[in-house]
Amino acid sequence: NLDHLGECCADVIDNDESMKQLEQTVTNGCEELKKLQEEHRDMESQLAKVLAEKELKEKTANLCNLKEEFQELLEWTLFLYQDEQAVYQFLYESLELTLKFGEPENAGGVVSLGEKCRKILDLNLESVLDEDEAPLQSKLVHDLIMTYWKSRGSWHNVYTNESQLPMFLLDMSLVVSRYRLLGDELEYFLNWGSKFGILKTEIQPMDVKYLFTSYDALSKFELTFHLKPSYPWGPLQFTFNSWFGNISGEHINEVLLTVKPGPKYLTRIVKSLFLMLLIIPGALRFR
Repeated sequence: NLDHLGECCADVIDNDESMKQLEQTVTNGCEELKKLQEEHRDMESQLAKVLAEKELKEKTANLCNLKEEFQELLEWTLFLYQDEQAVYQFLYESLELTLKFGEPENAGGVVSLGEKCRKILDLNLESVLDEDEAPLQSKLVHDLIMTYWKSRGSWHNVYTNESQLPMFLLDMSLVVSRYRLLGDELEYFLNWGSKFGILKTEIQPMDVKYLFTSYDALSKFELTFHLKPSYPWGPLQFTFNSWFGNISGEHINEVLLTVKPGPKYLTRIVKSLFLMLLIIPGALRFR
């Protein structure tokens, strides 16, 4: 019996030691779990911060893109704004628009009744293009803009006070935009005109001259387009000069009548001439 009791006591002691070890294991496990949970929370926090920074960068990039698109749509940047005058720049800072202000006066329209706005005394547009360094297409674009500006007469009689300034800047942006796009068209054919049968391009004041050649039509001719401030909303006038071949000015006119004035007018005309007169099958009738 004493032996049996001793064995039981030994078993209890062993079980007690096992329990202590188990408790220690559980305690260690809980501490390890807490550490893992803390690390997990830290990782989640870092991940959330990274995602927030990424989202902020994307939003900032989108805002920058929108600002650039908006600024391109406006076409102008504010260079100087004082009590007596304001200066706005257009077309890559190559045009300067100066407004001279007078005393405040009562104004209607977009401002509250009785509110006063400065009177616009004078509006002046000046080209600051470097004539010696600027490409010919840029000079032509500036000539068209200045011609249009002068043809409108006294702008300050139309836009009389500061409340009308946003509408005036929008109108000027639309004018500058259409001539800037013409400059893009001219530059495109200077670089890629050979794809459309253009052997040579000459840009002159208010004119652009193309020398077309076609093996399929056995023809070579010179076509000068006379550009006006109404471009691209008015029909283009042209002068035709044949070097050799059977393509005539009447054929050119027939093609031009199929192209309606509007955006990329010159580009659409040149492409139509190429497709209808200079390559097969249209070119076969001139052989």
